Amino acid sequence: MTADERHAAALALIERGRPAEARRHATAGLRTRDPAQAARFRLVLAWIDLDRGSSEASLRHLDAAAPLLRGPDLARARCLRGLNLCQTADPREAAAALTAAIRDLRRHGEHRWLANALIGRGVARAHALLLRAADADFVAAHEVLERIGQHERAVACLHNRGFVATLAGHLPVALDRFERAAAAGLDATRQPEALLDRAEALLAAGLVGDARRVLDPAVRMLDRVGRGSRLPDAVLLAARCAWSEGDLPAAGLLADRAATLFRAQRRHTWTPVATALGLRARLAAGDRTALAAVRRTALAC
Repeated sequence: MTADERHAAALALIERGRPAEARRHATAGLRTRDPAQAARFRLVLAWIDLDRGSSEASLRHLDAAAPLLRGPDLARARCLRGLNLCQTADPREAAAALTAAIRDLRRHGEHRWLANALIGRGVARAHALLLRAADADFVAAHEVLERIGQHERAVACLHNRGFVATLAGHLPVALDRFERAAAAGLDATRQPEALLDRAEALLAAGLVGDARRVLDPAVRMLDRVGRGSRLPDAVLLAARCAWSEGDLPAAGLLADRAATLFRAQRRHTWTPVATALGLRARLAAGDRTALAAVRRTALAC
């Protein structure tokens, strides 16, 4: 297998939800004697590490590759840096970085990566509650992916528009989009994060039992397919479900686990959210140590 064939195989495996096999190809590709080719394989590894929730490892690969990248590959690296910021920085900062990457990717005709950047910017804008702009990004990504024949990824953009509708409080619209995406071929076994969005909408609609039934297999699948980047979100959502059902011990334990996972991924915006829910659950259960922790936090502020 040539280096180009190995590189193409690694990218295809990532898109099919098989990161472990993709990593084997990319790691083997690093042994090439061509430094520029090795840098391209580092981009693949940066993508895999980002997906599994290891932003630091992803950035190390990007830093090592950067001096050797030119043209389209440099634009791809900028996209990956922007996607890293989606996990570790303010969403507006991530959106700004991805806007710059989108300009570069359009100039180089990198349609697949353009779609990646548009989706990432849509997620960042959604978290910044720029909901119309987020929806427009997912519509644009859908058009790009359909144009290049990547139907399943295009369908995922319809699902993402359901996520935006959830944030907007349009729950019937959100659930309809999730159903349409699933009917059009979205495979939740390869993209279990789609189940998180569905569970979020069900919880918002007050259907807590349904949300938990959707969420439980999602947590297992995220572990199995190597999508650790979304695992803390799933655990936090499980904590919120437990809280809504009045299961305070489970809510506290799950929230604490989510905080630990967010901290490990350097997702500092979300760590306090999980920590606060854990403290609320323990306070509601009459845990005096939680009250002392709240007082310490208040004094530190």
